[in-house]
Amino acid sequence: GTTVPDLTLWLRVPRDLARRRIAERSPEAAGAPDRFEQEQEAFFTRVDAGYAALAGAEPGRWAVIDATGTPDQVAEAVWSEVTRRLPD
Repeated sequence: GTTVPDLTLWLRVPRDLARRRIAERSPEAAGAPDRFEQEQEAFFTRVDAGYAALAGAEPGRWAVIDATGTPDQVAEAVWSEVTRRLPD
C-alpha cells in the first residue's frame, strides 16, 4: 500500500568486518551458516548498492548508522538518530 515508515535505520558494516564477526561467533551462537551467509560476495555488493540507492533517494527518511563500533556505541548512534528525527 501507501504506508511508509517515518524513519528507516540502516546499520551499515563493511563486508570484511561482517565476515570477521561471523567467524568470531561462538559455535553455540553461530550454528550452521544460513542462506545469506552462504551467498557469494557479488550478492552482498548488490545488496549494499541497493540499500545505498534507497538511502540516497530519501535521505530525510533514511539514517545510515555506522555499525562498526561496540554494541553500546551502535545503540547510542541509533538512539541519537531516533531522538533527532522523530517528533516527541
